[in-house]
Amino acid sequence: MPQVVKITINSQCQTVPPKATLHVKDQVQWHCGANGSYEVRLPGGVFEGHSAPFALTIDGPDFKPDPPLTAMTLHEIRNYVYVNGVNCLPMVLDDPPTIMIES
Repeated sequence: MPQVVKITINSQCQTVPPKATLHVKDQVQWHCGANGSYEVRLPGGVFEGHSAPFALTIDGPDFKPDPPLTAMTLHEIRNYVYVNGVNCLPMVLDDPPTIMIES
């Protein structure tokens, strides 16, 4: 049975969980754990209804998007959280936020 994975963004370098694991047909949402606004940049062809790369603005305590995104294919998404166009630089953190979509 599909599940909804909820991710808290604390900074472009820190999410809870730091590595989210989804299975195909699982759904995902984000919200802010601290004040601020983040942009989640995601590849095309991975989530239902999004054939091209896209971005979501995540701000405030409410989980977004509503309805959640549904994973459609196996994929690894790394370093996908941005603030003012900047993600978590590799020199700052060896293991940036990651989403693993498995079968």
